[in-house]
Amino acid sequence: MIKEYVCLFKKENKKDQLKFKIYQNELTEIWSSVIKENISKGYNTPKGFISTIKSTRETVNNQILDLIKDLKKYDTRFNLEWPEDYKQVTNSYLNNLHKQFHFIEEEIKANNIKIDTEFSNALHLVNIRIHELEHTFVNQKQLSWYINDGYSTSIPITDNLRKFWRIRFVKYYRPGTLFLGYHTIGKTLFDCYETNDIELVEKEGIRQQELISSEVIFIPNSWSQYDNTRKIKKWLKQNNFSIDMNNPKYRYNHTPELGYLKTDLSKDKVAELFTEWDFYSVDIN
Repeated sequence: MIKEYVCLFKKENKKDQLKFKIYQNELTEIWSSVIKENISKGYNTPKGFISTIKSTRETVNNQILDLIKDLKKYDTRFNLEWPEDYKQVTNSYLNNLHKQFHFIEEEIKANNIKIDTEFSNALHLVNIRIHELEHTFVNQKQLSWYINDGYSTSIPITDNLRKFWRIRFVKYYRPGTLFLGYHTIGKTLFDCYETNDIELVEKEGIRQQELISSEVIFIPNSWSQYDNTRKIKKWLKQNNFSIDMNNPKYRYNHTPELGYLKTDLSKDKVAELFTEWDFYSVDIN
């Protein structure tokens, strides 16, 4: 079982690293087996890297505008008129763009449709930029990555493991917490509630996490999560949704933590490593 998860960085002739202490429990034991199998196959290079450390709403919005232009060339269902002024972007715009991406991406995967590389890259990037823009609304800085394609080595989440997605009342996470990545196309029930995405629920578009993969999420600052179960139930009732929150799949909606940053570095230095250095490999102890 992994005790430490290590991020390796290099810059010119210098090298540095960050170590995360991994909690020892049933969930991290299964996650450890996924990471070990990936590394044993030579998959130790970070992929799908997303960082909101230096993201600004204006910059990300300009990137989305360019991506939508590219996407419209390949699929006319991307028909949104996106605001050029980032101050006019609301949850409604983000929800609609996410729905378009979500269902088109699922259709491509389900039918093994071969698409142009530029189209594939634009689909991948627009999903990233949507989440980056969402994070700027709450000023949350986070990073995420995985060490293979995320699906070839993954383990299904059993009902018994769902307890790790639960919190009681409120939970405060220490600065530098490492979380299990979502690595799923779409939104959870909690995400739909948070963004008031009624249409996605109506279209049966909720996608709860089903797999434990190599993806992780790192939040450098302190963070708290609240138990919104009662509020979600009320929201479901108000909108006449028939989702059963007694079902373990929907009962708990919070992100399980894997461990925390063990290396004693300032927040600025941590940010520098991820934004100015080459994050080239992952190791384990």
